[in-house]
Amino acid sequence: MELSFVISAIRRYLWLPVLGALLGSLAGFAVENRGGSNYESEAIMLVTPPSESRVNVTFTSDPDRYVVGELSVLRSSALAEQVASEVGGGISTGQVQFATVFTHEPRTDIVRVVTSTADPELSKLIADAYLKLYFERINAAVDAQQGPEIERLNAQLADLNTQISAVDADIDAVMEPFLDQAANNPDAGFIPTLDQIAPDLVSRKASLQAEYSQILSSKTQLEVSQRLRVTSQIVQQGTVPADPEPPATLLVYAGAVGGFFAGLIGAVLLGRLSPRVLDPAQASEVLGRPVVGEFPRARALAKSRRAALSSLPPNVIPFVDNLCVRAEASARPGASLVVVVAGSERSAGTTTLAAAMANRYAALGSQVLLVDADLRHPEVTALFAPGRPGIAALLNHADETDASGLRRRPSLGDPFTPSGIPGLSVIGLGDKSASAPLRRQNVQDVVEAASRHAHVVVFDGGPLLDSATTVQLAQVADAVVLTMPMKRQRMDALAGVVHQIRASRAELLPVGTPAGRARSSATPAVAPPDVQMTQEPRRQP
Repeated sequence: MELSFVISAIRRYLWLPVLGALLGSLAGFAVENRGGSNYESEAIMLVTPPSESRVNVTFTSDPDRYVVGELSVLRSSALAEQVASEVGGGISTGQVQFATVFTHEPRTDIVRVVTSTADPELSKLIADAYLKLYFERINAAVDAQQGPEIERLNAQLADLNTQISAVDADIDAVMEPFLDQAANNPDAGFIPTLDQIAPDLVSRKASLQAEYSQILSSKTQLEVSQRLRVTSQIVQQGTVPADPEPPATLLVYAGAVGGFFAGLIGAVLLGRLSPRVLDPAQASEVLGRPVVGEFPRARALAKSRRAALSSLPPNVIPFVDNLCVRAEASARPGASLVVVVAGSERSAGTTTLAAAMANRYAALGSQVLLVDADLRHPEVTALFAPGRPGIAALLNHADETDASGLRRRPSLGDPFTPSGIPGLSVIGLGDKSASAPLRRQNVQDVVEAASRHAHVVVFDGGPLLDSATTVQLAQVADAVVLTMPMKRQRMDALAGVVHQIRASRAELLPVGTPAGRARSSATPAVAPPDVQMTQEPRRQP
């Protein structure tokens, strides 16, 4: 996807990023100010990994690694559910998560728990509940980590105790006859010791007692000196807020920025999926030739339709002059130049551009005819030649003279309507009530008749695909100026234009124009032919 396409899509659909920024800011405002005035309770704690020492010293390339892991525990739904149950009062897990924010100061063990609700006491309860349940969890985790080892040592001690009891029972059994004899006969004499009677039992008991003492010492050492301890601690319990926090604007700005970027992405996607032409480069790709340019906007042309023929705005003249030169470059040597201005769609500005080109050709010294060939909406006729005989009179017009040397009067009247500009005349469409003055069959005759009276003939053909006559004119013309309303130009319409004129020998000159609306068909007043025009003087042919 080219950068020019992205820029054009954003320019075309700029309203989408603007709308996204507006909606995002509104959403951020609604979130920040969801409950009116909120009270914030702040709790602070140190989060450090469990250690065998009360002073935890950790050497690692990432000192925040353990804290970041514990933050995920603090933000978990499971802990939020336990907090909601601890606080009670019908508060939900989602409300707890929504009201609490955990922040970590980078490269430190400090974690802040900030709870914001409409009730100051509830804010403190939630913050304190988080501290209580979190420390219960890590204490239980440490106990669970050392529990299996202690249980193993207890099992060994119990087994040794059982064995020692069994040895004591064997000793009692061995010594019992000697003890009974001494009890029954005081004069029995010397009683042997246990070492003399059963030295193996003595040594076994001593061995078991030694092992028992060793395991008991290991257990005591594990419980007292080598036991893992929870080194995390509470620095500050939840505060009781006295004053509400002022409404924040951070989410408003964040929502505006996020909505704007989402709108940019939407604009590019919309530009890619739209059936309309996005920029001149895309139109050139469909037409197979470059677009000459875009017709400049001019307030004078928007206010007065006649300005294109009578007094072109200064910012328009250079563009039209360049277009006239490119069209004239396709003229055949020794023949009049025939230019057809046709639109790819309706209301594409053909009348304005045709009148402007006729104006500039006349200003440069050529004899010019501006001919209305738009059968559906003859605007040239309505603007510059209302009530005139038009094309039918042109076909009937003859320059022959009678026997006295006087020019014969055309039977249908004079087809040429003065424009007030030297060298420029207008031929309207004429009366369409009786018969069509311009048909596909007589296009060649009209072109030849007009060419006999001018150096340059400019036809306002209207929409190219609205009339077979306009298509036929494009086939016999030297240059076809195709006007395209860029903001509403459909690509399939351009493809249809290319299909219709693909066999034409005429030079195709695509021009982008501002999108126009259907204009009124009311006939405007015609300016008198002697109106003084501020144009360059015509050169003599």
